[in-house]
Amino acid sequence: KTVAIVGGESSGKTTLVHKLANYYGARFVLEMGRLYVGTDLGGSEVALQYSDYAPITLHHAQAIRDATAVATAPVTIIDTDFVTTQAFCEEYENRTHPFVSACIDEFHLDHTIMLSNSTPWIDDGMRSLGTPAARGRFEQRLIDIFHRHNIQPHMIDETDYDARYQQALRLIDQNIYNKKL
Repeated sequence: KTVAIVGGESSGKTTLVHKLANYYGARFVLEMGRLYVGTDLGGSEVALQYSDYAPITLHHAQAIRDATAVATAPVTIIDTDFVTTQAFCEEYENRTHPFVSACIDEFHLDHTIMLSNSTPWIDDGMRSLGTPAARGRFEQRLIDIFHRHNIQPHMIDETDYDARYQQALRLIDQNIYNKKL
């Protein structure tokens, strides 16, 4: 089964992905948009263009297929998802990408955990949505896209990173490992 960890910038997604993969001995997939910006665009998301969203999505889909094909546990942890790619496209390009929409509908992930923007924003040099207004707008954009595609994410709104981790463990234990808690 796949579990995507999504949320706005600086919500702790990547750290949580690594912690969960380590805990479960699971394969994981990194955030493809971030990798693409780093390898193909010189490290600046300012260089992103509308035409970049399809290759980002294709690379992400392939990375997910590769990770699940050699899964070492019943769960594979995914850093972001196609909804997040679409949200960035809408944020930066002011339009929806039909290819990304098709991938959202056709390439289903089993579970989605959405982290709220209730943690401090940290500028790592590749982030630009740090104001409270921008963070709120992006979080709402994610929710709207999930709604458009009939995806029900599990929401985590804890402000403490360890509490987020514990809540994610409970969700995975219940939904993947069928543990009664």
